[in-house]
Amino acid sequence: TFNSVPDDNTRSLQLQGGQAQIDMSPPFSSVSSLKTKPGITVTLFPATRIDMILMNEQYAPLKDVHVRAAINYVIDRKALVSAVLFGNGQPANSYMPPTLLYYDSSLPQQVVDLAKAKQELAASGYPKGFKLEFLTDNLSADMSVAQIMQQALKPLGITVSIRTIDVNQLFTTQGKGDYQMSIDYWTMDIPDPDEDTQFFLS
Repeated sequence: TFNSVPDDNTRSLQLQGGQAQIDMSPPFSSVSSLKTKPGITVTLFPATRIDMILMNEQYAPLKDVHVRAAINYVIDRKALVSAVLFGNGQPANSYMPPTLLYYDSSLPQQVVDLAKAKQELAASGYPKGFKLEFLTDNLSADMSVAQIMQQALKPLGITVSIRTIDVNQLFTTQGKGDYQMSIDYWTMDIPDPDEDTQFFLS
């Protein structure tokens, strides 16, 4: 029997108390602790999930390529992995995860460079910054990403407000374009060479 239990702590307590036998997605903050609990086995495996920041180019400032480049230069991916995933992940260098065919490990990692970020913003139509709304769901990890982005963009004069909605409404709201910046993720299945090769080669 699969039950939907949105609260991270409740799921962990149910697992430890024997009310549940499996927690498919424990919060990353609890992984280390759960490993020490008697009778509980924690299994981690390479995922095909990539988390990303969406920038809606219908919002005028984000239509400017220099603005998007400036934001890119202040995102500390290593800090996000550490603070949000508690080290249970790695910074992405591509929209494809390492578990997939055709992933290129030689692609460079984006580095944090505040000087370049400021240079890019100065070349944009918004050299003094602007206001930006970050849309996130109510999951703790995603809210942490929003808060980290809020702090990271301050040195550029970009003032970020956070709008939180229920996780079940996030993708629908994004699909309507009702956001300026948001968090998203996607997961790809490992391809069957006989069925999916054309998709990757087309």
